Amino acid sequence: MTTSVLDRIAEIRSEDKQLLTDALAEERKTYFAIAKRDYLGKATAEDADQLIGVMQALDLTEADFAKTRQAIEEVCEAVAQSQINKINANGSHERVLSAQRDFLVFAAKSKRAQRIGNVERRKHAAMTEAQARVQRLADENPELFDGTEVNAVFSTVITGIRKRLDASEKESEARVDAMHVDQVNTILRQQGLDSVTTLETK
Repeated sequence: MTTSVLDRIAEIRSEDKQLLTDALAEERKTYFAIAKRDYLGKATAEDADQLIGVMQALDLTEADFAKTRQAIEEVCEAVAQSQINKINANGSHERVLSAQRDFLVFAAKSKRAQRIGNVERRKHAAMTEAQARVQRLADENPELFDGTEVNAVFSTVITGIRKRLDASEKESEARVDAMHVDQVNTILRQQGLDSVTTLETK
């Protein structure tokens, strides 16, 4: 009799768990969709806001999200390795080398996409911070502004500074891109594979 009661309790708990899982199915779908975009460097500011809500609904933490990201990376690596093994089993050495190269290049492109996504998100935060700084300076130095705009007399100076900052940013991006290309080419050469000239996705 006791066993029957315990079995029923286990059954009820299982049913409750399934009901909860079904109720949160949409949140889980959204959570993994955001995690995929974040891994590929395509997440947006709106995704960050939405992620907070679904993580609260699913009772997940930042550590859980980091584990999900790690799981995605492991899945990609495992599938790629499985594909390579399958090709190798068919005895096509040339196709094996091609698959190895594709995987290494894909991994490098993925890291580049993640970096670009992080940079773009930081740009949004920097824009907000810069606007707040201009507003503070306008409040402290109203004589240097015509309403909400800086005095026109400074336009040439500001244009020059903008060009310098823009050139510096582009130079920095090009330098980092070149570093990523060098890194993947080093690995490719070590394995006797053809190098790449760029990691940009067309």
